[in-house]
Amino acid sequence: NHHTTTCSGHKSQLKFFLFSYKNKEKGINKDFYYWLRTLANYEAFQECIALSEKNLIEQYDMELALRFIIFVNQNLEAFEHNRDIGEYLTDAMIKLASDENFNKNEVESKFKGTFDTLVACLGPNSFRRWDNSKNKFLGGFLLSPFEVIAFGIGYNYPNIPSPQIEEKVKSLY
Repeated sequence: NHHTTTCSGHKSQLKFFLFSYKNKEKGINKDFYYWLRTLANYEAFQECIALSEKNLIEQYDMELALRFIIFVNQNLEAFEHNRDIGEYLTDAMIKLASDENFNKNEVESKFKGTFDTLVACLGPNSFRRWDNSKNKFLGGFLLSPFEVIAFGIGYNYPNIPSPQIEEKVKSLY
């Protein structure tokens, strides 16, 4: 079941870390958690990911927002492809939450711009499988298209060819 694919234990690590990790400046992790929660609650993002209630209760939307932030704002050549993704996300999250120079405003602008664009073009079909034979989107949220589509748009934001997004997404299948 693709829409429930998550890193084992990652969500609980996310919450635990953000509230308990010791840092020189008190409150940085709590602030980061609430900022991330605000992004995850962003209406256009929620509409695009269209998660089940179970996934929302498990805070999978938080993990997806974190994945976006991490992968859109890094040099992809630096990513260690053979490393466990859960460990990688946790380490990257610690680094971001501890980084005094992390530009939340720039990242938030990319995040909102990406999902505003996607909701206008595809809405809740943004990360569902396109079936050419039935000429429609099927199924629930899929992580792989999320990573390709959202990360690609976010990485290139604001240079997004909006009129072509739906056709490009359909061509992935």
